[in-house]
Amino acid sequence: MLFASVEAQRSSDLATSYGSAYRLGGFLRISGLAQDQLLGTRGGLMRLLYYRELTRFDLGSLTQRMYAGFSVEAGAVYGPLDSVSWASLRRAGSGLEPRRIRRAGVVVDAMGADRGAKRTG
Repeated sequence: MLFASVEAQRSSDLATSYGSAYRLGGFLRISGLAQDQLLGTRGGLMRLLYYRELTRFDLGSLTQRMYAGFSVEAGAVYGPLDSVSWASLRRAGSGLEPRRIRRAGVVVDAMGADRGAKRTG
């Protein structure tokens, strides 16, 4: 399955509080960065996610599936006076390893990398 999304946010306040700031970082939000590592008054994110079901186990009411996939992401946060450009976007991606997805919940094991940053996983 292929999934694409684009999001953008702009705060009307010059003195943005933590609660109204645009946040990036973490799994599928510039993978390779810590959760909410980037904060700003404006920002945006583009991502492309592909995953595929590798196998499925049906044992009556117990169903288990295994998936693998990857993501490609680009985005940035900006202050009120920062200029927005394609060159300012951070590029990142993640690989989703085969794991079981059960009816009761999701188990995800992923490794992400941000261009110029350390790998996380």
